Amino acid sequence: MRLFDIKFQINLPFSYFNHLGCIHRKLSEFKVAELEHYFCGDSLIDFGMSHSINEYHCGFECTAGLFGYIIHFQIYDIRHCE
Repeated sequence: MRLFDIKFQINLPFSYFNHLGCIHRKLSEFKVAELEHYFCGDSLIDFGMSHSINEYHCGFECTAGLFGYIIHFQIYDIRHCE
């Protein structure tokens, strides 16, 4: 279940994707933090924030992007909820 999900995007009509890097660290037995950086050619502006519970890999995530360069941060639970 999503507690909140906020998104704002302006996309362009063409597509190109390039993954630039990822850092992830285990915070506790079941919690993981992950920071990704990628280029998405169809994205002009991309901002988002969400928090979920009681679903697969539930947790908090935040996305910020401008002119195709996007940073995505999330803290999630590695257990699979039923």
